[in-house]
Amino acid sequence: MKLFAKVFLATFLLLFLSASLIFAKDIPKPSGFVNDFANVLTEQQKTNLEAKLNNFEKQTTNEIAVMTTSSLENEDIDDYTVRVFESWKVGKEDKDNGVLFLAATDDRKMRIEVGYGVEPFITDGEAGEIIRNVIAPKFRSNDFAGGINDGVDAIIKQIENPINEPEDFSKVFKIIGFIFDNLEFLFFGFILIVYLFAYMARTTSFWLGGVVGGVIGILVGVFLASVAVGIVGSLLFGVIGLILDFLLSRVFKKMKEGGFKTDWTSTRGGFWGSRGSGSGFGGFGGGSSGGGGASGSW
Repeated sequence: MKLFAKVFLATFLLLFLSASLIFAKDIPKPSGFVNDFANVLTEQQKTNLEAKLNNFEKQTTNEIAVMTTSSLENEDIDDYTVRVFESWKVGKEDKDNGVLFLAATDDRKMRIEVGYGVEPFITDGEAGEIIRNVIAPKFRSNDFAGGINDGVDAIIKQIENPINEPEDFSKVFKIIGFIFDNLEFLFFGFILIVYLFAYMARTTSFWLGGVVGGVIGILVGVFLASVAVGIVGSLLFGVIGLILDFLLSRVFKKMKEGGFKTDWTSTRGGFWGSRGSGSGFGGFGGGSSGGGGASGSW
């Protein structure tokens, strides 16, 4: 009976999810930076805005996409905007420096969706201010062209001078995806590191662990071509190395005093009593939307 209930529940959930996908609002294909599916812009207005966004992309590589639609067809604007962002893949793959502005005219709702790479420069709060103070007043008077144009200008102002930080922030965020994509490799690497620290635990000083940890952090920065990651990584792994070497040194000392075996072949039993199996989770990575931004209405 329990098996039947589980099968029934799984079937119900599968049908529910399938129905959600079937009845979800379609995502149209983009024709450029400006996609006016609600027909609220004149041809000249679209041409001028397209040229502005095209020039901005050439100057900075940052991509700003604009989409208008008549109705969300009862779908949540946050969910739909993310789906459009992911489908269109706004922004460069190695920088995640895209921004999508979407407005549903009949529903009187809008959202600014931000990629990881530009999140430090257009925060959720700043995106909300652009919606409330810049776009919404124009939309309330049915000046859609003015609202969109002023909103785009406000977004450009926030991200037009990124210095170099967005790239570093983007790479920091991508570390999460890298970890999950290479979980099994990192797991075995961790085992080797534990053996290394177990060996260093035989020394009288524990500063060596900090040095090794710092070097590992620097190598991570070199691998990701990021000075910021290298500095933070060297400090973080350096501290972790000091702590780990200190703790293992104390364990090693206690083992010797207690008469336990401390030869190399016995170290695993002394320092690593049990270990979990690697997770099959492939996780994250590859997405261009950072989930940041803000929604509003008028």
